[in-house]
Amino acid sequence: MIIATFSARSKMPIWLFGANLISGILLACFQLNPIFLRIGLLALITVAILNGSLMNKKIHLSHLLLRLLISLLLYLLFTTFH
Repeated sequence: MIIATFSARSKMPIWLFGANLISGILLACFQLNPIFLRIGLLALITVAILNGSLMNKKIHLSHLLLRLLISLLLYLLFTTFH
C-alpha cells in the first residue's frame, strides 16, 4: 500500500498523498496495538473513496464493496485468531 502511494505521487494532491501514507502506516502498526487495525482499515476505505472521486472523477461501487468485504474479512480473521 505504501509503495503504491509513492508510485502514484505525481498524480495526487499532497494532502491526499499524506492521507494515503498515514493510513498505510496506521495499518502497518496494528501489531503494536489492535486499535490500529480498525483505524487503519477505516482510514484506507475513506482514502480509497477520496482517491476514486478526486483522481478518477467517480467511485466504482463494485470496487468499494469488494474493499469493504476484504476489510471486514481481515478484521474478523484478526479478532477470531488474536
